[in-house]
Amino acid sequence: MDGHITLGELAAKGPSVRGVLLRHRLDFCCKGRTPLEDACRARELDLVPIIEELKASLEAVESDEDWQNQPLPTFRTMRDELGSHLAKEETVLFPAIIAGRAGAALQGPISVSPVNATGVTDPQRDGRSS
Repeated sequence: MDGHITLGELAAKGPSVRGVLLRHRLDFCCKGRTPLEDACRARELDLVPIIEELKASLEAVESDEDWQNQPLPTFRTMRDELGSHLAKEETVLFPAIIAGRAGAALQGPISVSPVNATGVTDPQRDGRSS
């Protein structure tokens, strides 16, 4: 592995690698075509330790599961769950916030959100380990 591999190629290697990218705020979604080296430079990160951490995360994975070829039902399920989540936000959470009812009644829905205050998914809050 070197700095020329793209963030998208890295993310496709599995959840352990995505955890490393998320910890360092390396955007593999919108900037998936960005080489690791360029992304590290833009975030003022030292490339060598990042590569070492990525390699270690791959070595620690015990599963040989092919994350690039997951069956479509998995993605359909994710799409359906996300649609349900967004519908709840649009019909319950956002109207309550707009109406000024953002008090204790909304702490439950807000506390279970997997997105932290920075807008980045927090693996510890959404039940996944990195």
